[in-house]
Amino acid sequence: MNILGIDTSTKKANVCIKKNNNIINKTIDNEITHSEKLLPLIDQTLKDSKLSLKEINYLACSIGPGSFTGIRIGIATIKAFAKVLDVPIFAVSSLDILAYTDIHESDDYIISIMDAKNFRIYYSVYKVNKLKYYGKLIPVLSPILDYSNDIIDDALDNINNIFLKEDLSTIPNLKIIGDCSEIYEEVFINKLDYLFKTISIHNANLSGESLINMLSNYIKLGFDDNHKKDYLTLDALYVRPSQAERAKNNEV
Repeated sequence: MNILGIDTSTKKANVCIKKNNNIINKTIDNEITHSEKLLPLIDQTLKDSKLSLKEINYLACSIGPGSFTGIRIGIATIKAFAKVLDVPIFAVSSLDILAYTDIHESDDYIISIMDAKNFRIYYSVYKVNKLKYYGKLIPVLSPILDYSNDIIDDALDNINNIFLKEDLSTIPNLKIIGDCSEIYEEVFINKLDYLFKTISIHNANLSGESLINMLSNYIKLGFDDNHKKDYLTLDALYVRPSQAERAKNNEV
């Protein structure tokens, strides 16, 4: 199966292709040029993979939260490809992709965070389930706190309250991952340290490879249907109104 995945929800646009067991990932690091450079980047990635667009069997994309303009560019591109190719779309949140980055069997819970500026974060919390597939354990994300956007203090309170409701009879491990995790490392540890055996902090950005790996594993388990869209049903996940909308409504 040949898979094309893209993420344009941040300043870094990622294009990734999986052909058989080979993965090629390319990135541009300038949000302003996403509209100009995304299609040439896809074209170059296809050439490097020795594939044509018509040989793609499955599309994957992030739907946000993140850059409003970037998300729209990515979704419009994937919709156009899906309509022409008549193939399914694996649509997942940017926070899901982050949580799946460098995921390990030792991870019991993951907090995925993205910088939303002005001391705010986008965030979500997951329990990591490990399911067997031909003797191998495959991690599956089970959300326990939906996609949210708050100032850091409110976010920490919400996260703490969620964990207090969880059955933590065995002392679990926690991973915090995202593009601003190091900035907030101290406040997270101070708030949550009493609940966990270990808390590991990973400063990470979104990658097309994480998106592709997540889809590949979910296909094996038959879980990709939970995220499957087509060119008519694919839509963005903004979580918070745009800056223009907030200014119009006199919101911070």
